[in-house]
Amino acid sequence: IGEETRTDDMESYHDTMNMKCLNLIYEKVEGNTSFAKNDEDNRLVCYFMFEYQTTFNVFQYSEISERIKECINFKPFYYYEMWAQRVLVCKECDKTEEYDYLPLEGESGINKDAENQVHLVVVGMTRMGTALATQAALMAHYPNFVEKNIRTKITLIDENADKEKNFYIDRYDRLFALSNWSYKEMVRSESGKDELKTVFTHTPVEFEHLGGDFLDVEWEFIQGSVAQLELQKYIEDCASKTHKMTIAICKDEPSRCLAAALNLEWKIYDKAMQVLVYNRYDDALIEQLKNNEESEVYSPFKNKLKAFGMASKCFR
Repeated sequence: IGEETRTDDMESYHDTMNMKCLNLIYEKVEGNTSFAKNDEDNRLVCYFMFEYQTTFNVFQYSEISERIKECINFKPFYYYEMWAQRVLVCKECDKTEEYDYLPLEGESGINKDAENQVHLVVVGMTRMGTALATQAALMAHYPNFVEKNIRTKITLIDENADKEKNFYIDRYDRLFALSNWSYKEMVRSESGKDELKTVFTHTPVEFEHLGGDFLDVEWEFIQGSVAQLELQKYIEDCASKTHKMTIAICKDEPSRCLAAALNLEWKIYDKAMQVLVYNRYDDALIEQLKNNEESEVYSPFKNKLKAFGMASKCFR
């Protein structure tokens, strides 16, 4: 699964190094019957983690060499996609014990007459952030769209959203051609106050022959910093209206993720269902913050602040 490093000097070679490891394993396994084998086809099972979407996509549509396939049952997985699925798919809501993460629709779900809107706010258009948004777009479809015309909303916030949104939209150009989406910027007004300004709005009117405006997910890209109070006020207002908001802070640096989470207004914690904090290295501090049940001092973090993305728990 790779080394824990806080610089990109090694992680940028992650997939290449893993492929080298696979070849080393093959050299040991080839012709050696002492290794544990899979009962199904008598090959060694090897789960292979990709760090980058590009190389993962290549191996979804191509095969490893025949010589390796003879000895090794190659099972690739993409780190960020796997964590996104683990966060958004709750398998434990029907149990009495506590679960790690709530699904986007919460414990009660969404029926056809529900007035609630599911809203995912992703802070940081990193690999983890875009993987979460993409997975949510695949999963978050609810019956109240048919009855109430309420769409799932996915908001992506980044200080470089003007550039990052172009890369993301180009990757899924057909999806965004059929989707409602908007681009907004935090700008400084003449009075010196920050305000959120809508720069561009897209509506799929040119696709009437395909059913017109029929997708039940809408998108919002915001260029700004979550540290800006006006942007936090906007998030708080959205949480008050939807009652089904999940916030995921997905900056690359763990320290920046935690700082952004701790600097959110307490009212946001009161109104959001959960605040997910991406931390690839360790979740001990966040666990301490959210589980300090013995303290009589009010804390908004209890049962709301949740770490995810830990490399030590990426595969089980």
